Amino acid sequence: MIWRMFWLLLALPLPLVKPPAGNLPLANSFRPKMLATASSRPRPSLSATSYLVVDYDTGQWLASKQPRRRLLPASLTKMVTALVVANYFPPNEWLTVYQPYPVGQTAHLAKGTAFQARDLISIMLVHSANDAAFVLADNYRRQTGHSLVDDMNRWLKKYQLLDTHFVNFDGEEDNNHYSTAADMAKIARIFLENNSLRSTVRQRSLTVYDRKGNEYLFNSTDDLLAQPGYLGVKTGWTEKAGGCFAALYDFQGRKLISVVLQSRQRFIDTQKLLAATLERYHWRNVN
Repeated sequence: MIWRMFWLLLALPLPLVKPPAGNLPLANSFRPKMLATASSRPRPSLSATSYLVVDYDTGQWLASKQPRRRLLPASLTKMVTALVVANYFPPNEWLTVYQPYPVGQTAHLAKGTAFQARDLISIMLVHSANDAAFVLADNYRRQTGHSLVDDMNRWLKKYQLLDTHFVNFDGEEDNNHYSTAADMAKIARIFLENNSLRSTVRQRSLTVYDRKGNEYLFNSTDDLLAQPGYLGVKTGWTEKAGGCFAALYDFQGRKLISVVLQSRQRFIDTQKLLAATLERYHWRNVN
């Protein structure tokens, strides 16, 4: 009788346990290998209104504050701009500057000049130049007949980034242009899967040439690239958005993505946040 009950129990279906949504891997390419376990150390005091730290390999949330609060993302927007246009333009295609775009941070691209698509993407990401984003959006519309911003929002829906909506391609202030630290961390993970874009944002300076062979030099807006372990991603700032920063940090092979939004000192906040996270966690093999 006891053995009959034992086999009956084995035959019963096991309950399915759904893990917390924030810890789900984003795609099949992210396979959990190591799991972070936290100690009880206190969290750091930061100036950022919202932040999130994510384990790059597993998608596990490690530290957060209001990660789903909708805020202005400033130029973090340009990660999606880059992903959409990089999927459309061949890297070596020449794109013309049909008109200047003197809005916010610019590269002073002159009307009538032409640059390769990959260089415009690099200028937009490394120097955070709004006019480079404009040239990409303008040429995209001329060739496809579609609004780049509309296609960026379609891209967001494809990846179920439901707390993000864009009304422009460069992150200029608008109440209907918003995102969250949670969505931006997911966007950064997708962005970093693109080898070309990942290499681009690690550059501390950038030299490009227009179609006539004129040379242009641009410096990165990412101050932390000078520090060991920091591998870029994207800066952002406007008066209302404050300081925004998505970073990739590599500590002895353990890669972390951090996002801070509405910060008064985005680089210091990022350093404090990552240092506290590494102090608070240790990793164990889930196998």
